[in-house]
Amino acid sequence: LTRPAARDMVRTRAAVVRSIRENFFRRDYLELETPMLQVIHGGAAARPFITHMNAFDMDLYLRIATEIYLKRAVVGGVDRVFEINRNFRNEGADATHNPEFTALEAYEAYGDYTTMQLLTQRLVQEAATGVHGEPVLPLRLPLLGLPPLLPEPGASSPPCLPHYSCSQPKSFPLCKEEPPPPPPPL
Repeated sequence: LTRPAARDMVRTRAAVVRSIRENFFRRDYLELETPMLQVIHGGAAARPFITHMNAFDMDLYLRIATEIYLKRAVVGGVDRVFEINRNFRNEGADATHNPEFTALEAYEAYGDYTTMQLLTQRLVQEAATGVHGEPVLPLRLPLLGLPPLLPEPGASSPPCLPHYSCSQPKSFPLCKEEPPPPPPPL
């Protein structure tokens, strides 16, 4: 890594992964390590890589997803789980698709899509803050500010994103999509 840009990318990635792990730990998630070699591939609709284990004379698959094992842990009583892992999908390669990639999967018992939406937003914004000191993404264009953090359920109503209107029945903020404004005339 002799190029400064390459060194910076390695450091940035390490800071993001560290921030994500620390945030999961603060939220009482348990990090699991699921098997990389599997007897039956599953968890995603992808073609797996196949290898052979000589010791047992059996074919195995490199994992394509961790979903099944993490969900088994939740069903078994571990309420909050996550894994940052390597997955392998035998589906070709090009400039935007690598057959080996890092993935993050997380599950929370009794959570719904809103739970995961809030978790994802906080993970992204706190990782950006950990790397850049503020929840922004520096691009080659002007700074792109991320929307403000949504409050936890029971807190005050969130500032809405464009094209959404918010209400606060009882103590949980809800947003409903509104049609976008018409385009300007030509």
